[in-house]
Amino acid sequence: MQIKNEIGYMQVHIRLYKNSVLYDEFAFNVFDKKHQVKTNLVIVEFKANEEKCTELLVKILEDNYTISMLIPFHQSTEWEIVTISEEYVVGFYCLTN
Repeated sequence: MQIKNEIGYMQVHIRLYKNSVLYDEFAFNVFDKKHQVKTNLVIVEFKANEEKCTELLVKILEDNYTISMLIPFHQSTEWEIVTISEEYVVGFYCLTN
């Protein structure tokens, strides 16, 4: 069996922090179609849009909180941090072809 290692437009690694503690982490490959990743703690939907960005929607199951972000296609040089609220912070690292 041959395994394809296609990352699509970009591969995104996400670290979700709640109250300054790592809450969950996951990664996904960005393609044109909408895709979904589920963990025990979150449901994540993502897809590429026409503006060369990734549309990201993270639903936190524990408290029904939803985070929506646009991440432009790019190669990260370090972890990028976005403070969503007093409670939630998102760190992400992007890899391109």
